[in-house]
Amino acid sequence: MSFVEPADVWGAVEGSIAAGFQAAFGVDLKPPFPRIPYRETMRRFGIDKPDLRFAMGLVDLTAFARNCGFRVFKEAAEKGGIVRGINASGAGAWSRKDIDALGTFAQEHGGKGLAWLRVTDAGLDGSIAKFFTDGEREALREACAGRVGDLLLFGAGDETTVNGVMGPLRHHLGDKLGLRTPGSFVALGSPSSRSSNATPRLARSIRRTTRSRRRARWTWRSSHARSRPIRSRSAARATTSS
Repeated sequence: MSFVEPADVWGAVEGSIAAGFQAAFGVDLKPPFPRIPYRETMRRFGIDKPDLRFAMGLVDLTAFARNCGFRVFKEAAEKGGIVRGINASGAGAWSRKDIDALGTFAQEHGGKGLAWLRVTDAGLDGSIAKFFTDGEREALREACAGRVGDLLLFGAGDETTVNGVMGPLRHHLGDKLGLRTPGSFVALGSPSSRSSNATPRLARSIRRTTRSRRRARWTWRSSHARSRPIRSRSAARATTSS
């Protein structure tokens, strides 16, 4: 493949993936796949390989946290960390035992726990609700698109830790809420590298490899030609006449 551009690399890769899924599972994946830059993927989903079969995403509450009355959120934002929320729609009826199990899940993934609020007819309810003003509670509900019967979950701290909790938590919630449909597939073209220049770098690498192979072939042909004995025309005629 000569003069490779990023689109050529993506086209070849996605075409191979689509053909493989069609042959193995009878699933028709239609390239080009949606592409989300790494940073945006981490911001929206907390993980670089998100399940896009359901729409539940993370909400960035860092700016809100800097000026709110809840010390845990405020300190995380002031120290350069992040605050993320997720709306487990319809999970507001879960028992306290179920919610505590989510906190244990967060601890198993490196977090200290989870803050949470239920959305009720009377507003937001939960152990941390008292730390917010009425206006802040309403702002939280609106930011997370919370409706009556929803459960809002929050993670605060350094970016690596919060993403390490909230990304897997999103998938865990998808399983518990029955949102991850078995046998269905949604492809995502997201660079695996943390750099947004991953694909251009790959294309440049392929171009360098192609040029190196061309030089190697030219060198071999040149050296092979020089290694053959050179015979004059007169010597060739003498050999023929004898």
